[in-house]
Amino acid sequence: MATIGKGYTFGSTEQVTNEKLHNLVDSATITDIVNGDINSSAAIAETKISFDGSTVCKLATTQTISGDKTFSGTTDFAGTTITDLGSVTIADINGGTIDGVTIGGASAPTVTNIDINGGTLDGVQIGGTTATGELIVNNSSDDADGLGSQGTSGQILQSAGAGANPTWGNAPMGTLLSATAFSAATVTGDITIAASKQYMMVFRMLLDGTTDSEITLRFNNDSTAQYRYSKQGYELATGRTGLDAASSTASNITFGTVDGGNDKNRYLMGTLFIDTTVMGSSPQTRAVFHGHYTSWGNANRINTSNIGGSWINNSAVTSIEFTSDQNMTGSVYIYELKLS
Repeated sequence: MATIGKGYTFGSTEQVTNEKLHNLVDSATITDIVNGDINSSAAIAETKISFDGSTVCKLATTQTISGDKTFSGTTDFAGTTITDLGSVTIADINGGTIDGVTIGGASAPTVTNIDINGGTLDGVQIGGTTATGELIVNNSSDDADGLGSQGTSGQILQSAGAGANPTWGNAPMGTLLSATAFSAATVTGDITIAASKQYMMVFRMLLDGTTDSEITLRFNNDSTAQYRYSKQGYELATGRTGLDAASSTASNITFGTVDGGNDKNRYLMGTLFIDTTVMGSSPQTRAVFHGHYTSWGNANRINTSNIGGSWINNSAVTSIEFTSDQNMTGSVYIYELKLS
């Protein structure tokens, strides 16, 4: 029950006046008010309620707070679930965690300082870039931004020096197109190339067996008489023997005979430049090649030759392949040259 404290105390012989009676009532105080002392129909304005630093305000289970409110000091919501925080214009969050939050759902926020130490960023647009495969760079304003140009297929990224964005450019020689490895096989399998291109092919293979071996090259797996080539070279043993040869109706390109015998460290290695630009009328020249190769046969016998020729056919070039009558182990590297 509430306690009413009088506003004025009369003495036993004191004279009563109007002013003293007014003070008795007007200066009275009411303390120790409990919930039961307040009529349910009372409409107490919130401006009439003041809490000092030691007062704890307990709200009902369901309570609506409206209007503009200012909270100061430290407010503890431990164990509380806020189902709808509404619109918060300024928030300074100095700790804790935020789980399952969508930031910028209605409009893009401005973040001036953020340190992301884990997790993933999905569907994020950085620096306004939207192009698939575009690189993000640090621009002149020290901001993340898209590089812009993506270059063309096969180009490499080249430094433009300090303080400048890198640029795309052609590789100094060309781009590695394919690397084919094979082991104990009589064929390398079809290695993909295309028409209207220039290639450099680097090949190396060891041969098994003890009999003489021939290694051949063909385009599109074609074994018809569509090849023209010539080669000039030498076999170096106790003396020098010429290895000149030529053919205008060959069914493949033969790199000569690798000697047999008991020496199994027999190899063929070399380089070919291949141009698949279509030339002439039907049947058209589909590939032109030239290069150099070396083989090491029995008893340290070295063969070295230059070779050049063409393949004539009505079909576009799609592949190239090495074959042998003995098992081979080695690799073939194809580089697409950038001549422009």
